Amino acid sequence: MAARLRQSKNIKGIRIHNNQEKEFKISQLADDTTLFLRTKADITKALNLIEEFGTLSGLILNRSKCQGLKLGGKEIIEDDFEEIDWESKLIKALGIYFGKDCEIAINENWERKIVKIEKIITAWFKRKLTMIGKIQIINSLIISQLTHLVTVMPLPSVF
Repeated sequence: MAARLRQSKNIKGIRIHNNQEKEFKISQLADDTTLFLRTKADITKALNLIEEFGTLSGLILNRSKCQGLKLGGKEIIEDDFEEIDWESKLIKALGIYFGKDCEIAINENWERKIVKIEKIITAWFKRKLTMIGKIQIINSLIISQLTHLVTVMPLPSVF
């Protein structure tokens, strides 16, 4: 499915600054798929391709879990276009919030992560842990919370 979508001349993706020759259309990890498309027509064509693939493979696209992010301003996308929930500020993909305004997305991600880590620390450090126990909690629960976010998002400017 991903290969067919990438190879399709009829579906236009976005162009990344440093590489204007290649279009970026799709990113996948496990059962999550993120599409990066230019127009409403491209979205419709890509969804049709996914549903065609689903007919053959048994894959079912759950549109109630799909989110879209409106970028640019050349084409108006209705809030329920293709039965997808379209947002204008932030969407969540693979546990990370993305949006038009990078600073808002960065702050949102870090604020939520800090609150989550504070809850973990509060829950675990009420117990009488040995130094080794505390190190294990930090290594297994706290560092794992930060690893993915640090690879995707820079630190907010307030740090």
